[in-house]
Amino acid sequence: LGRSMARHVAVAGGSVVAVGRRHALLEELAAAHPGITPIAADLTDPDACRSVVEAAATSLGEIDAVVHALGTSPMAVLDDVTPATWHQVMATNVIAPALVTQAVLAHLAADAVVAFLSSETVGRPRRGLVPYAASKAALEEQVRGWRLEHPEHRFGVLVVGGTLGTDFGRDMTGDALSDCMTDWIAKGQLTEQLMDCEDVGLALAEVLALALRHPEIDVSTITLCPPGPLARLG
Repeated sequence: LGRSMARHVAVAGGSVVAVGRRHALLEELAAAHPGITPIAADLTDPDACRSVVEAAATSLGEIDAVVHALGTSPMAVLDDVTPATWHQVMATNVIAPALVTQAVLAHLAADAVVAFLSSETVGRPRRGLVPYAASKAALEEQVRGWRLEHPEHRFGVLVVGGTLGTDFGRDMTGDALSDCMTDWIAKGQLTEQLMDCEDVGLALAEVLALALRHPEIDVSTITLCPPGPLARLG
């Protein structure tokens, strides 16, 4: 979703600094869209959070929008979640956005928007994805804290439902995935239709553009979810 949003913003004429761990994908993105400046970094490293923000500010000057699209979503039932997995999920989905936001505050334009991608699983966790849902719940509480402590800026939550074409499920395979999906459908947690990554990326870019055009409006929470009926077994 982050790549898709970056592409759509660049096509619309915006200047983007795209951050990710996979250098080759970033270079491919930047080669296709000259408005994108790539920075390869692992934001679970606190020093990288600060250095990435400084590099972005050098490239862009004042920063109009920040989108926290990073995330990890390991699949494991709670009985099997290791301490390392818990630490990785929280470091990626909660702590990294907090540290980047700390560093970027001094560089935000007066009407800037800082947006955090969350999940429809918050408040309704799914079998095999409880650590992910817990981390996104913590992220949303963090956003409420930013609003409380820095009311001079706009902090938004972008809740995204089931979407095809992302890296969300890249590590979800085999019997574990089949068992979990069966459980999700049985509990009414999966829709028959899923959204497309490019459609969602464009919609999120348009939401940000709308917020920037209307600084007098606080776009606090936007939810994008697939239309249509729930999936059924059989």
